[in-house]
Amino acid sequence: LALLSKENAVALPLILTLFEVIRPDGASRGPASVSIKRLLPTYLLLAVYFVWRFSIVPHSSTLPAGEMELMHRLLTAARAVVSYAYVMLFPHNIGFETFIPISTSSTILEGMCAAAFLILMLALAALILRISRRVSFFILWFFLCLLPFSYFFLFHPEPAFFTPPHFLYFPSMGIVALWGLGIANTAQATPPESGAWRRRALIVSQVVIIFLFCVSAVRRNALWRDERTFFSAMKKYAPGSPRIRIGMANVLLDAGQSGPALAEYGKAYELARRPEKVPPTAAASTGRIIISNYYAGAALAGMGDAHLMMGETLQSIESYERAARENAFDATIHLRLAHACELAGRFDDAVEGYERALRLDKRLREASARLEIARAKRDVYEQAEQVYESAQMYGQQGSAEALYGEAVMLRLSGREEAAAALLRQALENEPAHFGANLALGQILSERGDHVAAFGYYSAAFAARPDSALTARELAITSLALRDTLMAELWAAKAYDLEPDEFYERFLEGMRREARRQETDS
Repeated sequence: LALLSKENAVALPLILTLFEVIRPDGASRGPASVSIKRLLPTYLLLAVYFVWRFSIVPHSSTLPAGEMELMHRLLTAARAVVSYAYVMLFPHNIGFETFIPISTSSTILEGMCAAAFLILMLALAALILRISRRVSFFILWFFLCLLPFSYFFLFHPEPAFFTPPHFLYFPSMGIVALWGLGIANTAQATPPESGAWRRRALIVSQVVIIFLFCVSAVRRNALWRDERTFFSAMKKYAPGSPRIRIGMANVLLDAGQSGPALAEYGKAYELARRPEKVPPTAAASTGRIIISNYYAGAALAGMGDAHLMMGETLQSIESYERAARENAFDATIHLRLAHACELAGRFDDAVEGYERALRLDKRLREASARLEIARAKRDVYEQAEQVYESAQMYGQQGSAEALYGEAVMLRLSGREEAAAALLRQALENEPAHFGANLALGQILSERGDHVAAFGYYSAAFAARPDSALTARELAITSLALRDTLMAELWAAKAYDLEPDEFYERFLEGMRREARRQETDS
């Protein structure tokens, strides 16, 4: 059960073996056959787990390809263990994400120094074994528990090895036990006749140390009070982490700072790109196919969001398309790409994007709803295009109908200003044109000019008094003007014209909102 919860549990058979060999409880070691019988079930279970895991995640681990790679892995593993030991003894400036560069020929000296330190610690544990089995046991506990997180057992080649501090939870028990043994032995070794002040000094020193750690914990917890504080602090500790950069960019984008957010996303993409992170030979030897780069895709998708917030629709589409190439199986990226295409008037691409997002994740309700809207907009666009082309064909380019058709196409393509200008020109030619009045009223409503919008809606309803849609727009605009009685009347009119479920729900919602406004007043 522990293995299925957290893979740290693979160290348990090693710890049990160490216990049987050293017997830190002071008991005499029994026959080797008895120890093997005790340990065999855990190793059998561990073997079953690895076989099962490998069947679920093929190529989830790789063996060294040659002597040179084996040496580099061993040296990198030694550097990782030594870095963890340093963090355990001197817990300051702890980052959210930390990495150990992979040992190469240029860094072989650092790796050899780390390996020498580990050999020294193992030799020390062997020497102390005669004096204190417990001390030797807990020295080896620390290193054995870090073994599963060493680079030697890395799943696949990477340019840097991930060494997050939270992997120290289980190994830290060894260091803490060593500290406790040291304090206990010091207290016991103090002569009772002259050691009263020494005992007090020992107690005071431990209280001070605990107090300092408590202060450090409180200061650390303060970093989590909000996302901006957290990511700002973590960026100082891990400036090369694309995940931290993306998190900081998300915070900036939520705050409306699209420019700084775009810069952070760009930096995250530079950090996440794989300039041959996995060489072709390594990929071929392991049988792996690189199909996605999560952080690169997330950074590019964030750039698309920032461009969209700044009104740069075409640039956002380009960023989303690049994100989809980096991570082709992320449904949300295709959803955002389709939405940007919809805003740009590329309805065929929008429909295709929404459909692809739904194929990847059928639970995306937003994609399902937007798909229907995109299809409706595509139909409206095609109708407007036919009207415009017919007018061009029969030499009626300046007619109200032709101008209206062109305005609808511009509006659906996201060019609201040009569409409003054409609609006003169409109304100069034909003031009672239903579509032009309705469309211009909708544009003005989106801008917040509800008084002018109400006038155009009224003209549209006068031209076609059977339009439930126009009555609905008049109800919404009346409510925006805080005329709750008029809003209810227009909502009731819309329901009378089309007594279906949609307008029934609209009428109920309009009444609730009107009552809320009256209560607020």
